[in-house]
Amino acid sequence: MAQHYGVNVQEIVNRWGTTCYLCGEDVDLDAPHGPKAANVDHMIPLSRGGPTDLTNLRLVHYACNLHKHTSLVSAVEATTGPVLDGFNTIDRQLAEARHAQR
Repeated sequence: MAQHYGVNVQEIVNRWGTTCYLCGEDVDLDAPHGPKAANVDHMIPLSRGGPTDLTNLRLVHYACNLHKHTSLVSAVEATTGPVLDGFNTIDRQLAEARHAQR
């Protein structure tokens, strides 16, 4: 499988599954492009100091990633409701704490 940001996409799939963490629907790993195609997202964007590792990378639909853009997950949740994903409370707290320290 392809690599994104130096991480093998299969590692992301193995850890978090093939569900888009933003909308909760399955991501089409075989789609070459289009709204339902697979994309890798930094939950805390690089532009906001997010790390490029498995704790911060998730599989998303291309269209969902475009909607999120450089927002934090909490900003997306404020406008669209809870994010449906494997980003558990501990990961969220750790990621937000790391971000707050920067």
